[in-house]
Order: sequence, then C-alpha cells, then structure tokens
Amino acid sequence: MFRNCINLSSLDLSSFDTANVQSLSYIFYKCGNLTDLKLGERFVTTNAYTSFMFDGCPAGADYQHLVH
Repeated sequence: MFRNCINLSSLDLSSFDTANVQSLSYIFYKCGNLTDLKLGERFVTTNAYTSFMFDGCPAGADYQHLVH
C-alpha cells in the first residue's frame, strides 16, 4: 500500500481496521523517511502475513511495538 513511498515521513493509520486482512507484507517496505507512524488498536497483524513489513524503513526506528 505504501511500498517505496520514500518521501513519506509521517503516517496516521489509527483508524485502520486490519482484522480481516490476509497480507500486510511489504506495506511499509522502503519507506526510508518514515519516522512518525501511528497505528491504532484495530491495526492487528495476528491473521496476516507480515514478511518485509518494515524492511527498508529508517535504521533504528522501532515500529514492532505498534503492531498487535
């Protein structure tokens, strides 16, 4: 969805409901400037493939604590 959005620095997905999503793979892949990401309680990854979800994002950025 946001793959290769290299100029994207801030994103608020707090209203996204991903409970029925089957794949979130590559969703933020190579978003090299993404430093401000907001995910809500309904952004769940338990039923989805998440391979390479944050690959290519800023080094040292901690996004994993945002996903459920």
